[in-house]
Amino acid sequence: LRCWLARLDCPPAIKECKVLFDKAYASQHDGYHWDAGLASQGNISPALISAPMDLQHLVKKKVTLHAYLKLGRVTFARSSTHLGDSLIYFYADGIRSLEPVPGCIKYIFEVDGISSFAVQRQLPFRGGSVNPFQYYPHFLADLYSAELSPNLEVVKVEWVMCHFARVALTSKFVAILSLSLVRYTSI
Repeated sequence: LRCWLARLDCPPAIKECKVLFDKAYASQHDGYHWDAGLASQGNISPALISAPMDLQHLVKKKVTLHAYLKLGRVTFARSSTHLGDSLIYFYADGIRSLEPVPGCIKYIFEVDGISSFAVQRQLPFRGGSVNPFQYYPHFLADLYSAELSPNLEVVKVEWVMCHFARVALTSKFVAILSLSLVRYTSI
């Protein structure tokens, strides 16, 4: 089924089956979802709620929370839904001249029809170890702390560069590997 859904020529009937399966077999505690394609067809009408406490200082209005956001063939998810789909490289404040920053999506929310992410940054590694990946310019991995920032920041969807993979090397640090097909290099 996943192979069919990934194809550009996937029949609408197969897509409708997926929607029905998602509704029938979604987690009982997880009522929030978002598929930009279905929403544009008017198939989803999510409810407005008060933002969670840790999000209220960033968003003053009522929000619609989602478990995931699908844009074309790319899926973003909050960390409690799917950790792998929540790991993103993004441009802080949308400034593309700066190096992208790794972070983890805690919330996907919508305000006034615009979807955004509430993200916790992956903290930099401040140990005495040398980054063992620095000698391999074509292997896009870096060392970071295993901890996330306790602070949330709003990241607009268009600020996201790509997903990344995170592997725990010890309890104190992780390796982060960009999943982008294009390497960012500062000039």
